[in-house]
Amino acid sequence: MDGSFSFRSSQLGASSASSEIVLKTEHAGGGGDGCNGDDDDNSEKPSSSFIAKVVASTGALPKDFELALKAGTLTKADLLKWQEIRAIPVLGFLASIFQGFRERLMGNPRLLLALGIEELIGGSAKMTAEVKARGENFSKELPLVASDMALELICNFAVVWLLSPKRILTPQPTDRISKAIASLPGHFLQVGNYSWGQRIGNIGLRFVQFSTIGVATSAIGHGLVVASLRNDEKAQEQLAPVHKVAIGWGTFMAVSTNMRYQLVNCWEERVLEVFVPNKALNTLVTFFVRFGNCYLGGEQWIWASRRFGIQ
Repeated sequence: MDGSFSFRSSQLGASSASSEIVLKTEHAGGGGDGCNGDDDDNSEKPSSSFIAKVVASTGALPKDFELALKAGTLTKADLLKWQEIRAIPVLGFLASIFQGFRERLMGNPRLLLALGIEELIGGSAKMTAEVKARGENFSKELPLVASDMALELICNFAVVWLLSPKRILTPQPTDRISKAIASLPGHFLQVGNYSWGQRIGNIGLRFVQFSTIGVATSAIGHGLVVASLRNDEKAQEQLAPVHKVAIGWGTFMAVSTNMRYQLVNCWEERVLEVFVPNKALNTLVTFFVRFGNCYLGGEQWIWASRRFGIQ
């Protein structure tokens, strides 16, 4: 999920690394930084007059921008991108408040597209898989369907958020563990000068993160379904205990979801972005690939949950 054609995955200096992904502006072949103007100029440090012009239109710069400006790592491209985001109603206001959201919008212009696909299209694909896999038992297993859909929608958001590229402006952490995590790629085949140890480390990190997210979101989603149907004795007989579903879903996310989304991100960055430069066609292909990924995941979960004995 590398965003659009504005940023390409790469490594910056130590001051700009992140645990998700580190991005830098690329200037070769007219790819640029996604901002107006000359790419070479946009990679330079902004002048005082340029900063004043941006501040006049966006208001005071966020704290991470101020820190990057003092450290000398803030570029004109960063300011132009921020000016573009800040001008969007509601979205720009939220980005000015929440640093994590701002970093993802800066590094991944397709963040909202990815969220929309995963939630709307992913939900449709999930329901399609539910209907096909359950067949004539679909209407009899509606509590299970409701539980699965709750897990899907909550986890889709969490996965997109977790794997989204980010533009980090704050300095890299100094302790060894944080530095090691910050040096990992965003996905295991991300473009960049990463060692095989770092790439394998990414898979391990995602295993831990996805299993944790899976357990937590399952406890919330499945727990809400169980609570809402507490007066339905028949439904209660069908629904497995929250802790069993949480463990099963966490395991599924750590293995299946982890590797499927790793491959989707790799494919989008290394193939789609390179060979499908047309934005409309790029979006269409993204739609079908992510729909297929969600559909496959939906069928895999039904199969796995039955093997786990929780459906």
